[in-house]
Amino acid sequence: MLKEAMKQGYLKALFLFPHNNIFEFHHVSDCPPVDLSPRKIKTEAFYRFIESHGPYIPAGDIVEKKELDRTGAITFDDGLEDVYRIAYPFLGEKKIPFTIFVLSEKLDRPGYMTKAQLLEMAADPLVTIGSHGTDHTKLGEADEKKQRVEIIDSKKQIEDITGRECAYFAYPFGSYNEITLRLAHEGGYVNAFAVKGRPLTRGNHKDPYTVPRLSIEDNTLRYYNPA
Repeated sequence: MLKEAMKQGYLKALFLFPHNNIFEFHHVSDCPPVDLSPRKIKTEAFYRFIESHGPYIPAGDIVEKKELDRTGAITFDDGLEDVYRIAYPFLGEKKIPFTIFVLSEKLDRPGYMTKAQLLEMAADPLVTIGSHGTDHTKLGEADEKKQRVEIIDSKKQIEDITGRECAYFAYPFGSYNEITLRLAHEGGYVNAFAVKGRPLTRGNHKDPYTVPRLSIEDNTLRYYNPA
């Protein structure tokens, strides 16, 4: 109870300062046909959350944005099928940009987006496609050879599918180390995104390869109500 109270107090304090927000989602379905992540938000809760926050700009743009005025950016990790089926039509109708970090070797597997769906979204100016690695490895615990495959090979695989530059990476599980950061830079990514449970403030988004995001799930919604 004390730890929970301290966390809520810490977050509330951060949101009192000028900030922007990068939101991270996984499943956005009441009951995913294939359940691939414990990190879920029910569909109606997702709709309400999006409508009660914002305005929104692409994740890459918000990293460069100088003004801290509670602007938001929307990101999805893993490339799950319900993002294409549920989130994409909703966000497209409202002209809201978003970024999908896909697992390049999970495409076309049950519960994940197909390559055809990814190609369709990649052609949409509202959508940015980034990499989440090849198969969801905890990079901070992997050797350099494996990290190189996850970070650099996945970038090429995604670019080969979409015909577009893949400029952004999101660390699976938010896990990284010094090797990860070096390879993200070496691989030519513009930004890499972590999961730090805090908004963008003056003091915490100076490193382009450790950009903080807020994980939005059914069990974290209480932290992120509009201030």
